[in-house]
Amino acid sequence: MKRIDEEGLRARLQLACEEAGGQKDWAETAKVSVQYVSDVIHNRRKPGKAIYTALGYEKRVEYVRVAP
Repeated sequence: MKRIDEEGLRARLQLACEEAGGQKDWAETAKVSVQYVSDVIHNRRKPGKAIYTALGYEKRVEYVRVAP
């Protein structure tokens, strides 16, 4: 299992779009809007389930104790 943070997911999305031939082509494949993909890449929106699932990831929340 490879863990990435939100920044890493954005980078992965950008790469996936480039590999697909552009944001429009990737968005059509993932069944999301091109504007949504652009907003996520440019940090205007957080990636939702449709995006991280299409990239092969799942979202997990973690709680870490920082002080006794």
